[in-house]
Amino acid sequence: GALSRTQRYHRPFAGDLPNVEFGLDLLRQHQANGPLQQPQMRDVGDDPCCHPLLTNASCWRFNATDSTEVLQAALNCGSAEVLIPLMPGHAPWIVTPLLIASNDLTLTLQPGVVLLAKKGSFTGKGDSLLSIVNVSNVTIRGTGATLQMRKMDYLAPPYRKGEWRMGINMIGARNIHIVGVTVNQSGGDGLYIGGTSAKAGGLANSVNV
Repeated sequence: GALSRTQRYHRPFAGDLPNVEFGLDLLRQHQANGPLQQPQMRDVGDDPCCHPLLTNASCWRFNATDSTEVLQAALNCGSAEVLIPLMPGHAPWIVTPLLIASNDLTLTLQPGVVLLAKKGSFTGKGDSLLSIVNVSNVTIRGTGATLQMRKMDYLAPPYRKGEWRMGINMIGARNIHIVGVTVNQSGGDGLYIGGTSAKAGGLANSVNV
């Protein structure tokens, strides 16, 4: 039958990954790194991997060659917090462009996690590793974690010359906090802050790094 919210919260890693539960110990670990948001219970739909307080991206089956679908599903859950855990063997999370389009979200990367741009992707001149667009109250924290792109690849064909392949691209975003994470080898700015039309959301503001 359907999992209760308590069962979802203690869901183990998916597939043939280690059967590791994340419950009170994980909450204590996060609390030591800074205060957790305390939202009202949210409607996260029927996906058993989504929990209103904390969603672990590894609940979906980890894909060692392209984890975009897994991470985007986690980011789309509507949870207060999304955790990207360190995988066995320190395997990187290989991705194409990701989007945060939800308000009031904390994205936590465990120490040692690498979000790695997929080789041969990011062919659009504005393709960024992680975009935060027209939302507010987003925190990205990841002391010891890295967002890694492939700058040297982007300087040669088939890539078109461009300076807009950002590590973290913030457009019309408000009250953004980025703590501890390292951004390497972006094809443009490591962190970019820009605006949209007033109708769409206006200028970015209150961005703290």
